[in-house]
Amino acid sequence: MHSPAFEAYRSSPPRRVSLWRLLFGIVVIGLCWLGTSLLAGLPALLDRSADPLAFFSSKIGTLATLASFIGIWIGVWIATRFIHREPFSNVLGVSRRINFGDFAKGLLAVFLTSVLSEVLIYILNPQFERTALDIGTWLVFIVPVLALCFVQTSSEELLFRGYLPRNLANRFRSPWIWAVLPSIMFIGLHLTPQMSASQLALVVISIGTLTALMMFLVWLTGNLGAAFGVHMGNNLFGFALVAHQDEFAGLALFRGVPINDPAMGNDFALALGAVGVVCVGLTALLLLHSRSPLKVSG
Repeated sequence: MHSPAFEAYRSSPPRRVSLWRLLFGIVVIGLCWLGTSLLAGLPALLDRSADPLAFFSSKIGTLATLASFIGIWIGVWIATRFIHREPFSNVLGVSRRINFGDFAKGLLAVFLTSVLSEVLIYILNPQFERTALDIGTWLVFIVPVLALCFVQTSSEELLFRGYLPRNLANRFRSPWIWAVLPSIMFIGLHLTPQMSASQLALVVISIGTLTALMMFLVWLTGNLGAAFGVHMGNNLFGFALVAHQDEFAGLALFRGVPINDPAMGNDFALALGAVGVVCVGLTALLLLHSRSPLKVSG
């Protein structure tokens, strides 16, 4: 398979990416992210009597967590401008800007399939309730949630579907390196030691399929726009509408089946994984089928 758009994206401008520059860039990005994460958690760190989990589960804590990802944007900008010595806009796409048409299509496609996902999960387990958050407070917070959710999701795409694949693909031709390696790193960030085997399988299956779709969209279009939209649609739905993790339920209107429940059975985890795969497949159909009104460019 060959994608002229991705070929132009990975090789523009013509350059040779040295491994030491790439590794140095990763270190810089990591340090910037660590710095903004420490700033975001400063209130919990300064108040020794406070419960850090309670802080990050609160409304302000949720916003602080989302804002902490600005460090990735800063780090990628520094790495691109001063280590690789090229314009930062090159990382956004071959057009050197985000394709907001594809962004909107990705966002809408995921919102549609997320609704279907909730229906299927409810059929599996009708655990669905309204949170204590009143609609007035939700409306007050929805604008910063929208802005900071974009910061969080776009920063991850900028790093794991932009900076890393683009530079690795310039050095290595095999997609097992430039596509799979960053994807494994991304999936690994969502794993915790407390997860059971069934939860690990659920995360790897559900996030793995979504990651594969987002990487394919970048490969097809040579732009981060569609991947930005897919990722934001997925996370915004979970942060602002239906939360499936208590630590991210501070700004959601509804609470569904907790996917981080240690008592989750293997059969139920497998069923949730199947729901995730089906919905990602339908999202791909909406974004890639020639007759779909949401078909992306490329």
